[in-house]
Amino acid sequence: VQIGDTVREQCQSYETYVWFEMGKLMWTRHRTVLDEHIRYLENKIIKPYDMAIRDFYDRVIEMYSYTYYIQPPSMNNQAWYEAKWSACSTIFSDRRMRTAIRNGLPRSMQDKLDQKDEDYRMVSTETFLDYLYRLETEDKQERAEKQRLKESLEKKGNHKAAEAVESGRIPRK
Repeated sequence: VQIGDTVREQCQSYETYVWFEMGKLMWTRHRTVLDEHIRYLENKIIKPYDMAIRDFYDRVIEMYSYTYYIQPPSMNNQAWYEAKWSACSTIFSDRRMRTAIRNGLPRSMQDKLDQKDEDYRMVSTETFLDYLYRLETEDKQERAEKQRLKESLEKKGNHKAAEAVESGRIPRK
């Protein structure tokens, strides 16, 4: 059993060495690439309009899993074993991934999530997903209501008001 553990540790060490050296070749700013990727995941990902909330959730989790292969912060001319590998272990926190998911939602959904009694970053995964499913259901209902209103206004010949509804502005009566 002890020999197997040693072999496993050697393989993991070799894998981290390979990814570290590949990262130095792939990225010009390889020393900060992990931080840049995390910043991107937390601030630049946007849920596509027609994507189901569960698919978006799964996609963000999957994108975070790829950060395992990105080298950690390091100094110039630093060897792979001297890099801050402990920084990689803090990436996969539920709080961090949920923040990225929240930030990728439309503003109205973000606001509703922020107004919950419990902090969405601290609840169980089931509760968080329940929050997201409810937001998605409410969003679909609001979109359907807007579509009905728009169609009703177009039937009446009020195209200007229909355009206002479509853009999110409520027409004056």
